Amino acid sequence: MKKILQMSCIFSILFVSMGFAQHRGDQFFYQGTDIPNSEGTRSLAMGGAFSAMTGDINSIFYNPAGLAEINKITMSYYGDRDFNLWREYQEYRPTSYFGPLSLYLEGLIKIGSYNDGIYDYIAYRDSAYVIQNPKMGVDPFSKDAADWQTARTDYNPVNAAIAIPLHDFIQGLVFAASFNQNKVADFDRNNTYLAPNPGYTFYGALPLANGFGTQNVEWYRYNRIRHGDLNTLHFAFSYKLNDNIQIGLRAKYLWGNTDDNLGLNHYATISLVNQNQFMISLQKGLDTTSGTSNFKSLTTTLGLIASYSKFHLGISFNLPYTFTRDWKYTRNVTYVKNNNDTTITMYPSGKDKLKMPVSFTIGLNYEATKKITLACDVEVVPYGTSDFELAQPDTFFQGWVNQIIWRVGMEYRPIKLLSFSAGYRVIPTSYVPDGAAIHDKGSVGTSYTLGAGVNLDFGRFDIVYEFYNLKYYDSYYSNTNYNTQLSNRITIGYTVAF
Repeated sequence: MKKILQMSCIFSILFVSMGFAQHRGDQFFYQGTDIPNSEGTRSLAMGGAFSAMTGDINSIFYNPAGLAEINKITMSYYGDRDFNLWREYQEYRPTSYFGPLSLYLEGLIKIGSYNDGIYDYIAYRDSAYVIQNPKMGVDPFSKDAADWQTARTDYNPVNAAIAIPLHDFIQGLVFAASFNQNKVADFDRNNTYLAPNPGYTFYGALPLANGFGTQNVEWYRYNRIRHGDLNTLHFAFSYKLNDNIQIGLRAKYLWGNTDDNLGLNHYATISLVNQNQFMISLQKGLDTTSGTSNFKSLTTTLGLIASYSKFHLGISFNLPYTFTRDWKYTRNVTYVKNNNDTTITMYPSGKDKLKMPVSFTIGLNYEATKKITLACDVEVVPYGTSDFELAQPDTFFQGWVNQIIWRVGMEYRPIKLLSFSAGYRVIPTSYVPDGAAIHDKGSVGTSYTLGAGVNLDFGRFDIVYEFYNLKYYDSYYSNTNYNTQLSNRITIGYTVAF
């Protein structure tokens, strides 16, 4: 029996990273790179509702057509500090099959030598069988409920842009360029990663034994961490056709790399027999993958702004492009054989491609008064119709879904010296949580922004605060995983025209 379990451990730990049995536990693909447009200062203060704004250098990030009304050489610089926090709470519940198993998975019963290799019929008749009281009446998304929490602070100190009117050559023509930094920070963790998962049928029904054998479920501690930088260069031209129409063209080159680390700690083997009859055997095995991913893409954007009286209508199109990921990893698989640790080392590598179709943004600005500007945008990112070409296919990878991002903002200018802004964004995730009733829409994150600008003779200073909040849960028959991501960002910038 012991040799059988050892061989099962070796086979499962080698296989599980190639065919994951739970969606919240993917291999490394493009996680963390679906960063919403949060560039600029005045634009961010208005929640990114900037696709119909004209005469501002921040238009280079949203709609290049808006640059056409810049009449002076303009330079801007900003930096930001971003504090991100992730936490998770896993709540298990008994089911009609293997009811007591949930008590072990949630940690209400501790696994030790006393129950290693012992069958459980409803409950142990053992003095060491102790059930801890669960947390009651606590918000499952709160810090008090969390089983796990981590935080990270990042800085992006170098973000610069310049706009140069070329009116001496062609009246109404403006050139602009920018360099920007974006941090990638992605975390995924599951302390009860089961392969196969008996509580979720999407990945295949679990074949229960009929008394003549067992079905093994492997229990892992899973974590995935990605961190790095994605840099962008923008080059844009904008031209004012007449008093009502402005057009623009932009090229955006993105590149950068991330450090990737993924770990599977083989904790136990759960041997399922009949209803509410199982055995838990502690295991020792570790599967770690680490290395780098290098990203590249080149996107072309066409923009147009039509103005009439107090209204400005903007529309921009991102033409089809390919987002590539070259990755190179070192994978170490350690297992126990003949009471000794044995390690197998592999060096997988490959190139993934994400082929994006046309995406677009429509925006509307309304100059309500000389002191108040109202704006709204809707951005459609068709991840759901994109094409993933993966060097290491995963049959459980569900792809991404379409994003429809809503942005609204306002700016109030009580006096020439000061301006105050506020914004709100609805940002759906590009992935769908497990067990979601709607399979083509991601969970909704929300962003709130507040900003202030001071206009002086020697330039404009801006300060912006953004709070981002995402809460969602993965629902299984056996458990619910409550996930929270919070972000606090402060951006400070300076713009000068001469």
